[in-house]
Amino acid sequence: MKLWLGSALFRAIEGPLHASGSPSRRLRQIIRRQLRFIGRREGIPKLLRSDRLHFESPVLRRSVTGVMARYQAEVAQLIRIGVERGEFRSDLDSEHIARMLALVIQGLVINWSLSGFSYRLEHATDDVWNLFWPAVRAPGKALPDATNTV
Repeated sequence: MKLWLGSALFRAIEGPLHASGSPSRRLRQIIRRQLRFIGRREGIPKLLRSDRLHFESPVLRRSVTGVMARYQAEVAQLIRIGVERGEFRSDLDSEHIARMLALVIQGLVINWSLSGFSYRLEHATDDVWNLFWPAVRAPGKALPDATNTV
């Protein structure tokens, strides 16, 4: 089963994912675009909490976990580039950080759903970034401005 949702998500984030600019700015853009994408699709958190995903359809579960693994691999690669360029700490485990970022976003998405979709999910970009950036930034690196994050 090819999950169309995964293809659509990667189309939404491919610009900053494959751009050549600052890895920190690109990562912030990815977060914003991902939250915007999910925020326009209330069915995503419903799918993530569904019995169908967790118990009834191993094929669906493999598809969703495949999308998650690809996302984490792409983010980990961007983090490695950031380490090489001196934007991110040199002691980071890029796979671990990518997994933690994915988990923060998943938790946020579930919270958004449980709140009855009471806020625009993409407005939480700064909250996610302000949690993430201090944990990964190289010493002496300032918070990148948010001017080019759309």
